[in-house]
Amino acid sequence: MQPGLDDLPEKQFGTLHYSLDYNLTKNILHVGVIRIDDLPGSIFSKPSSTFVRVRIHPELRTFETKVVNLTRNPVFQEIFSFTMPPSKQASSTVVFSVYDYQMFTKHKLLSQLHLPLKTLILADLVEDFALLEEPSKLEEEQIGDICLSLKFVPAQNKLHVIVIEAKNLHKWSSELKDPYVKLYLMMNKKLLKKRKTTTIVATDINPYFNEAFEFNVSLEDIKNCSLLVRVSYKRSLGRSNHIGEVLLGLEKLGTGYKHWTDIVATPGQPFAMWHNLNICEN
Repeated sequence: MQPGLDDLPEKQFGTLHYSLDYNLTKNILHVGVIRIDDLPGSIFSKPSSTFVRVRIHPELRTFETKVVNLTRNPVFQEIFSFTMPPSKQASSTVVFSVYDYQMFTKHKLLSQLHLPLKTLILADLVEDFALLEEPSKLEEEQIGDICLSLKFVPAQNKLHVIVIEAKNLHKWSSELKDPYVKLYLMMNKKLLKKRKTTTIVATDINPYFNEAFEFNVSLEDIKNCSLLVRVSYKRSLGRSNHIGEVLLGLEKLGTGYKHWTDIVATPGQPFAMWHNLNICEN
């Protein structure tokens, strides 16, 4: 006898262990991603390499955890800090998005958790478990994604960067057009060199660049260097609007950290990777 539809188990998406700690004096909300248990997967399939993106809707600023490889029970133990006045608490929602890390294609959104802050009391530390949910077909609002290829050749003291393409760039106005990318090579947060792609003369939100750049970086300096990649649109009056950016290097966890450690660990090998754009810091 076959079970009825009501008897079939619901699909599970894992359980997130998280924390929230609000500093009322400084108006800062600390959001902790502790671990995930029981990510879905077949016993015949390889476990995913996963990371978590955290943001507070409706703001666009996003943080990413490190990538934890090949486990259905990844441990992160990371805390991210968001500025949030008390007046915004009732209209804000913490969004946790769990991704399957992909080397050559866009990262796959596996599950999400939405925590409306109006339902929580943040006077004390909140630490809890919650079931992750199936992501909606319409993904969370994002600024866009960019695909970059990096290769480090220490014998030549060269860092090779190819800006391949961008997808789903966020446009705030019909005046925004002609996207381009700027690269800022920094060491210990001091600017060393900047480069710029050719502007794509179009209103396309999915521009294809395929432009290559070289930077002089020695083996001794590579671990202290970082690459800020910023995507912008030109406005009709000639001014520019910054769309978003991603930082590659060892300063900040996420896909940028993963990409940098890959090229340092395997010199001479090119690595291409998609990165989610974050709101520009400055």
